[in-house]
Amino acid sequence: MKKLIVIGSYPNTPKKEEVLKSEIQSLKEIGFDFMLVSHYPVSTEIQNMVDYYIYDKNQTLTPLDKTTYYWFKTDIFMLRVNNSRHALPICQNMFNAFKLAEIKEYDFVFFTENDNIFSKEDSVKLSNLVDMAISENKTGLFFKPHNYQDNYSKVYETQMFGLQPKRFNEIFKLPLTGEEFFYNPDYPVSLELGFYISLKDFEDEFMIVDEHSYNYFTNSEINIFRMEHFIVDLLYNSTNEDEPVLFFQNRNNGDVKECRLVAKVNDEVIADTLIHPGVWSYQVFRYENQRLRIEVYMDGTLEIIRDYTLNDTLKNNIKDNGIIDFY
Repeated sequence: MKKLIVIGSYPNTPKKEEVLKSEIQSLKEIGFDFMLVSHYPVSTEIQNMVDYYIYDKNQTLTPLDKTTYYWFKTDIFMLRVNNSRHALPICQNMFNAFKLAEIKEYDFVFFTENDNIFSKEDSVKLSNLVDMAISENKTGLFFKPHNYQDNYSKVYETQMFGLQPKRFNEIFKLPLTGEEFFYNPDYPVSLELGFYISLKDFEDEFMIVDEHSYNYFTNSEINIFRMEHFIVDLLYNSTNEDEPVLFFQNRNNGDVKECRLVAKVNDEVIADTLIHPGVWSYQVFRYENQRLRIEVYMDGTLEIIRDYTLNDTLKNNIKDNGIIDFY
């Protein structure tokens, strides 16, 4: 029985690289083969840790009208920051992975994203879950949390799931372009809801775990990057389109901490400051062909990078980042 773990990744920061390496190491002992799929080039060190590596340079982002966003309102402005637009690139990674897995004649694929580090106990639990699905002749394995709904509907988690690659390729046409994104303009923004709507008619074939994966793998770090604790982006200024606005906010709460923000213009540091939880601020720039780089450090580790070239090309596309409306 050939079993494969596929990790969808985008290791564009040192923290994400370290988490990816830790994730691979945390699952090595259960005896599955490994495939890494990415729209971002990974190091030779990481490539040598897996059996297959697919790098797809052609990344199509999720259409803006299908993108979730963060909004924030004060007495002087209201803003929308578009999220990472990653649902469609994730589908492209899945398509590449399941096609190659079928070609390589794998019997079962367990797909997971690049932000899960499993304990030894939970890695064995994952292996046993896959073996149980196979022994019961199930074609798939999904986490369908009983206490969670999206638009009054259940969902299938896409953070991690398992399927026979041949069956997956037969019953599910993954969207690969903006036009194909879930077939019609009325389809949901949520990738999890989209999976459920597309696959629920086949549920009798699947093994269903009726809780979130992070509640099932309780001794592991699951969905580490599920939410941006620090919001930072350069936004379109509806009041003056020649003056883009850099907005940042430390949304950390509970156990989390202050973050360090470093801003550079043409490699010269213009700000190096600690941002405490709950604090937000903004700064106005102009399109004068500067290079703007923002680095955000958490616990001393570089976790967020934003690079901008303040020129006409950015000016023409900046609405894709988000919009700030001053009253």
